[in-house]
Amino acid sequence: MSFDFSKYQLPKETLQNAIGLWTFSIEGKDVCFWGNFEEVLKTTELYLKTKNLQNTTIYLLDCVDYSRLFHEDHSLSSYLKST
Repeated sequence: MSFDFSKYQLPKETLQNAIGLWTFSIEGKDVCFWGNFEEVLKTTELYLKTKNLQNTTIYLLDCVDYSRLFHEDHSLSSYLKST
């Protein structure tokens, strides 16, 4: 399994901290996985093993990063303080 980031347009520094929906091109199909970078790599490995595609090049196409939603305070008390 080899990863190719050449089709990914955003800064690669953000990948390690991203929690979100990752879109890969595997065998010409768009395949999406949810999680942080480490989890997604493990899930991708399992997917490739299950599909018997271990020698395939995987292209990262996109990552929709939702990590800010997990770090911000969305509580009612926070909302009431801001109004």
